[in-house]
Amino acid sequence: MQLRSLHVQVQDAEAERDALAAQVETQRQENDALAADIAEGATDEKMKEIAQEELGLISPNQRVFSITN
Repeated sequence: MQLRSLHVQVQDAEAERDALAAQVETQRQENDALAADIAEGATDEKMKEIAQEELGLISPNQRVFSITN
């Protein structure tokens, strides 16, 4: 019975390890993307992208359509 209990604990620990490894990889990819943005510097295109995504701004001749379900 103890052996079965230990086996379940090992499986749980392995599942948690795998989940944490996936989180680490996702964070690493996000960090790499941010580092690339920093290395590239503030380009006009990046500034426009930030203005649209973060602030909701649009260019004078731009049209935005919001589609919801």
